[in-house]
Amino acid sequence: MILLATASSAQAEDLVARWIGFAALVLAALGIGLTYFLWYRSGPHLKATVFVRAETSTIHIEVANTGRLGATVKNIELRDHLVLRTNPGVGEGRTSPAHRWTLIAQPSGNPLPREIPPSGFIDCDVEVRKVMEEARNLSEVTVSAWAQRGDGKWYSSQPVRIR
Repeated sequence: MILLATASSAQAEDLVARWIGFAALVLAALGIGLTYFLWYRSGPHLKATVFVRAETSTIHIEVANTGRLGATVKNIELRDHLVLRTNPGVGEGRTSPAHRWTLIAQPSGNPLPREIPPSGFIDCDVEVRKVMEEARNLSEVTVSAWAQRGDGKWYSSQPVRIR
């Protein structure tokens, strides 16, 4: 009888130890994931957005620093957004973005390159007339904004259609 009581209590202790070990493993994995996420977000990151302002007939570009360190912006451009299908007719095929033209956008205030603090932004306006001149007789054009960080990395916005 004593032997049976000892065996069952050992099994209960073993089960508790396994649950504690499993909880420690999950907690360690979450800690590593959080550390990686914070490390990835610690540097400078830019986010470009573009939209049309109908009241001023301009395309407005905003470049914001979403990282935790200051970022230097070297260039801001407005590019034609064209997607080419490289293997048409076979399943989905592959697509590759291309640009037919590029307009340099100059921000208001100080010229580029310019330092943006964390949660700061730079805004630019490009006239729709200039974009339509570059489009050369197209009734509709899709454009996207591109911002170049100080180390040469480019960030793009979602494309917007202009008619």
